[in-house]
Amino acid sequence: MSSFCGQLNEYKNIAIDRFDGKNLQCSAFFLSHCHSDHMVGLKSIPFLKHLQSSKDVYLYCSKVTKILLLADEECRPLEKYMQILEIGLANLVKVPSTNHSEEYYVNVTLIPAGHCPGSVMFLFEGKDGTALYTGDFCWEVGQASKVLAFQSEKSLKKIDSVYVDTTFCIAEAYNIPSRSECVDLTIPIVSDWLSLSSSHVVVIICPAKYGYEYLFKKLAQQLDTKVHVPDWKVDIYDQIPDLAGYFTSDPLLSRIHACKFYTQKLSRSTLPCSPTAHDSKQYQVLNIKPSTMWFTAQKKSSTSQGHVGVTAVNPKGLNRICYTMHSSYREIRDLISFLQPKSVLPSVLPFSDECWDIVQERLKSFLSFPNKERNKFIQTVTTNNVLGTLRKIKSSALKPNQHHSDDFDDLFNNDEL
Repeated sequence: MSSFCGQLNEYKNIAIDRFDGKNLQCSAFFLSHCHSDHMVGLKSIPFLKHLQSSKDVYLYCSKVTKILLLADEECRPLEKYMQILEIGLANLVKVPSTNHSEEYYVNVTLIPAGHCPGSVMFLFEGKDGTALYTGDFCWEVGQASKVLAFQSEKSLKKIDSVYVDTTFCIAEAYNIPSRSECVDLTIPIVSDWLSLSSSHVVVIICPAKYGYEYLFKKLAQQLDTKVHVPDWKVDIYDQIPDLAGYFTSDPLLSRIHACKFYTQKLSRSTLPCSPTAHDSKQYQVLNIKPSTMWFTAQKKSSTSQGHVGVTAVNPKGLNRICYTMHSSYREIRDLISFLQPKSVLPSVLPFSDECWDIVQERLKSFLSFPNKERNKFIQTVTTNNVLGTLRKIKSSALKPNQHHSDDFDDLFNNDEL
């Protein structure tokens, strides 16, 4: 659950993932993704009135996030004030003046965060420094080294601050199975159950409205079926090329159901989508709940080294699978140790930490952790710079028509330079 206040130390008048209180004095707003803890105040009358009464004040987000927002009737009045920013490009954004400051411009790069459809990080670059806001993210170790937005022409960018998702920045979640590992174990469980008879069905109980699409898509692909979701979700997914075609709104056309994003009562014989009266069929239901928090909570009382399990079954017939939407301790450490920012600030208080100072000290320790990918990158850049200097020396030293050895030529004929 995000506790981010909404504002950066570097750039005033910018509010991110928080749209109430003092943030209503800002003149540029950003939404990283569509989960309720990052949308506080977004649907409020005061926020809408602030947009309506201000010139050139917009809500910036990714294209997919806009699609998800506009599917919510309460968010549709915001449409004329929403601006889509391209992912992977430095978008020049105007931050209009307020009663307390002049207008200015800042470059904002959206970086895929891997948390849920449309989720992004925001990299802000301008006269007041460089700041990264991760929002909620789910990256693997080594992924930061592949992000071009973190690289300048000849080095890594110097980051002043990183505002980072610390949901699982705890020892209990040192290592969390990847989504692909989760899917690899889930597919045979589902396949074996469905093969027993036509009355055997699977119900996937999702704690959040969005974020499980990777699992749904893989199940649909591997089992050659569609996943049943509500009508309004099919309408959304059909607008997203990567998800279109894998879902149905007809409960009788699928035996995999993700039609309720949350349900308290488990049933082994009925579907949560309440089939019509003419469907009197008795079902054999396999209930599956994807999450990570339950698994990490079990580790709190365990003596293991924070390696989270993948599956578990309780006596009531609920099959839990460890499906993560947040990075683990190890993955957070990898991001911070690679970027080496001047400061790093947590946006979530982990469930097993008693105060912010604990997670802050943990993040601080990551700055001194050796990162192999960072060292490799710096070494490569240094080598290329040295070779570039030698090339210049060679060019200036050779006179016209002067012959030189093939060996010397070979030293500089590197297509990668």
